[in-house]
Amino acid sequence: IENFIKMHFSIFDHNNQLGRVVFSESNFRNEKKLLNKLFKLMKNSRSELEIVIRIGQNMNIIRSDISTVSISEIIIGALRFLVTQWSISDQKFNLKKEGNRLCHDVLQVIKLSNK
Repeated sequence: IENFIKMHFSIFDHNNQLGRVVFSESNFRNEKKLLNKLFKLMKNSRSELEIVIRIGQNMNIIRSDISTVSISEIIIGALRFLVTQWSISDQKFNLKKEGNRLCHDVLQVIKLSNK
């Protein structure tokens, strides 16, 4: 999960316009092909994350009282919000630094307290 989060922040940090494109799905409303490709990318990314979450839940590392779907939505939603803030602020803060903070905090929320 940590690798998933940090990898995405690194990708957006190195391609600072990518966040504006990927998170501006309204720009693709009239472009069905692009919208379908974007949806497929998002679906694949979410599926990969949910596999990792499920493994963590089965190993009693990640809380299982929260659904895999909800945990993935929390992670992806937080990631999206931070990248959007960074993008519309004209990259006024260090995305990797803030991404690391967010990653740490999200992991604290979803991990079992004794792990």
